[in-house]
This record gives sequence, structure tokens and C-alpha cells, in this order.
Amino acid sequence: MRLQELFETTHEDREIISLSSSIYDKIKPYVESGDYAEHIGKVGDICDTSIGILNDVNIDIQGGNEFIDRAKNPGEDSAMYDGKELLAFYEADTNTIVLNAEYIDRQRMKTSITHELRHALDEIKSGSFGSGNAKRYFTPKKKEHRNHSDSSISYRAQPAEINARFTEILDILSKRIPKWYASNNLHAADIKNQLSKDFKNLLVKFDIADLFPEKTKSREYKQLVKRAYNFMQKEISHIESQHGNTKKAIGNW
Repeated sequence: MRLQELFETTHEDREIISLSSSIYDKIKPYVESGDYAEHIGKVGDICDTSIGILNDVNIDIQGGNEFIDRAKNPGEDSAMYDGKELLAFYEADTNTIVLNAEYIDRQRMKTSITHELRHALDEIKSGSFGSGNAKRYFTPKKKEHRNHSDSSISYRAQPAEINARFTEILDILSKRIPKWYASNNLHAADIKNQLSKDFKNLLVKFDIADLFPEKTKSREYKQLVKRAYNFMQKEISHIESQHGNTKKAIGNW
């Protein structure tokens, strides 16, 4: 897989989002009690998934200075790893997703799990996991983003980070699609327009849109759009296939 090309499948996206829901349900007791345990278990012990290589990914909850110390990555911009407002991270050398106990009750924790599952899957599939082949995984594709004076741009422009944030967007859309589809006031064209608007707004919210100011002139941007629309169409087709649904089909994007 050439990760910088962002060639991913709708099946992977949907499976990761489903997995994150199962994992979040598993940690709910800790959210409600205010307690936390350092090790929750492996993905394969928590739920079934067709993405077998994720079965051995560990899920930990850690808080306080222990989380901050564990999150720090020598040689990287410390601002990205100081633990402040960092909800979760993927620890490649131990194949572990570590959740920040201080923010375990945050609404965005669910999509943060999705984000880190994508990191874990891409890390393993790209061959970076357990090897020294991570350079292209963490190298922005555009020259202007490499060694940018603003380190946050260089960080956000990494193929790995774009992919993880984009999967978070799909997670949010997966919750909005049933909402818009269930509205009696919206026709098929209205639903399509609303979802397109939501998608574009989320690209801005998750700091992806500014990386592609040329929009559809960029092949990478067009791939992201196509991937999102394929995902939404799959979700819609699932709703339309349910027994008793009488909503007019939206059709292809």
C-alpha cells in the first residue's frame, strides 16, 4: 500500500468506525465511575472484526503524569506530545492505543479512538510497525509542507495524520446520515446537499481543507472526496435496504 496515495477501502473505514463504537462501549463503565484501569484488553478480545491484523492492538487507559510521560516522543515537536488536550495516541513499539483518563468522558473520545485505530492499521499495513520504513508515512507529500515554519502544518500534512483525521470525519458523518435520512422534511436532493455541506465543513474543522487550497485540482483532494462519497453512499444503501423503509432512494453521488 502506498500510504501517501490514501488508497483505502470503504469496508476498512466502516469496520474501523464499528470497532471504535465497540471499544467505547467497553470503556463506558470507566467513564461513568471516574475510575480507570491501565490495560483494558486487546481489540480481538473486545470484539470481532474482519480486519484481523487489528486483533492484537492493545487498549490502555492512563492518566496524569504517566500519560504525559508516555505520550512524549523524543525528537518530535514537544507541543504535539505534551499531553495537554491530547485525548489518545498510538504507541507503535507496543502496538497500543493509549486513552487519556483525564478526558475519557469527552464527547470526542469516540472519534479519537477511530483516529488511533486508523493510525494502528496504517502503521501495520505500511510496514512501519516494527521496522524503520516510516519515513514516507510521516513525510508530507507537498514540498511546501515539508519543514514548514509552522510545525503544526508539517504535522497535519503527514499522510498518516490526514488519513486518521479523515476517518474521524467519516465517523461523524456515519452518525449524521441516519439523522438527515430520517427527516420527513428533506427530499433526496436535500439530503445529498446537506451531507455534502457537512463534509466540507468537517474538512475545515479537522484542519484538512487548508492543506488543499487548490481543491479539485489536487488529485489527493479528489480522492478524499470520492472516498467520502463512496462511504456515504454505502451507509445510505444500508439504510435503504432495511425492511419497511419507504424513503425515496438518493441514488449515486
